[in-house]
Amino acid sequence: MPRVTVKDAAQALQQLASERGQAAAGTNTTVSRQEQATLDPFLSAAAEGVRTAGGKNTRVTVAALAERAVADAGQVWAQHNAPGPGQKFLSQAELQAVAKTDPALGALSKLAYLRASQGAGGADAKADVVAYFSGLSFEPDPDTGWNTVRAGLPGSTKIDARPIFPEQRVGVPANVLTSFDCFYRLEQADVGGATLQRAKVSGHDVYVVYASTDGDDAYLEVLDKKGAPLASARLSGNQIVSWDEAFGRDRFTQTMVSLDEPAQEEGLSDPVERAAAGQIPADWAGDVTLSQGRLHYDAYSQLGKIDVPALEGSPRQELGTAALQYLWERSLRDRVVGGSEPFLLGAVREGTMNLGTFTRADGQTYEVANWRDIDDASFTLYFDRAEGGRLRLVSEQSNG
Repeated sequence: MPRVTVKDAAQALQQLASERGQAAAGTNTTVSRQEQATLDPFLSAAAEGVRTAGGKNTRVTVAALAERAVADAGQVWAQHNAPGPGQKFLSQAELQAVAKTDPALGALSKLAYLRASQGAGGADAKADVVAYFSGLSFEPDPDTGWNTVRAGLPGSTKIDARPIFPEQRVGVPANVLTSFDCFYRLEQADVGGATLQRAKVSGHDVYVVYASTDGDDAYLEVLDKKGAPLASARLSGNQIVSWDEAFGRDRFTQTMVSLDEPAQEEGLSDPVERAAAGQIPADWAGDVTLSQGRLHYDAYSQLGKIDVPALEGSPRQELGTAALQYLWERSLRDRVVGGSEPFLLGAVREGTMNLGTFTRADGQTYEVANWRDIDDASFTLYFDRAEGGRLRLVSEQSNG
């Protein structure tokens, strides 16, 4: 990930706060109390701060909300941005520390950091990358058995980034190495392989991570020259199934998750026993609820587009899409075999999901996705962060 100044991160955060504030406000520029409740916890608190500072009958404008959000964020950033030569920059370690202090601000800060690192051309680069690979044939060569991406894109440079060759990893952005290392585990487990190359795609210098399994599944992740994520997709039978709403969603297929060997737990009913086992309370609500939305799929019941409004742009987007991807293959897809209608989220549909963080009695904090099923297929998923910041499923708790 490229270095980002505090100033650039603050500008990006102000843009994010303005966009989300305007989305909540709708057709006007004032955020009502009812609309404030739809904001993530950090921005909602910032809106309340505007009301408190302004006194009775103060109206919260989108501009005032964004300004207050930047000011509040700056105070927390300053707690972890140590004085010295590097103080003008925000580091990954500082972002992690911010997330521990305030998870909602931490998630928003990471999005702001990513936006600042991508610069103005980020969205265009993503569109160009998606268009290029969507039009590329992934059919294997009849002589070598390798497709164009596996063999190497025209003019590309292959990088042997396996950990046994540390000299090859020098100069490669940390985010790119995290992506490669994630999929290289397929090769280590002898169930697939992964390649890394630097290439020029539609005029953009990018890193391309491509991995394939011994079955039909394959994975594609593309990052820019500084390591900022651009686009990722899953393939099946040499066809792109769908491009991910949240970068890296397909790291959570059952094949990939099984490489981390998550623990399997049974949900307990007694509150004391639950607490002792480190399980969330029965009434745990998290800070984001997915109560409506649609999961689309293809003729083979492969999960396609995740259309869940509460996730789009949410600080919990990565967590929510990861959980839905995993649970789809774990149990949900069995309900749609042979069907054609989208899988519907909702309390009177198929189920709802709560997302947030939970700290156990031993002090360990997890990112949690709690699926409340309409039948007996409820699950609680506990995630942590592996080396490089990769989201990792630690344990699966069955609540059937």
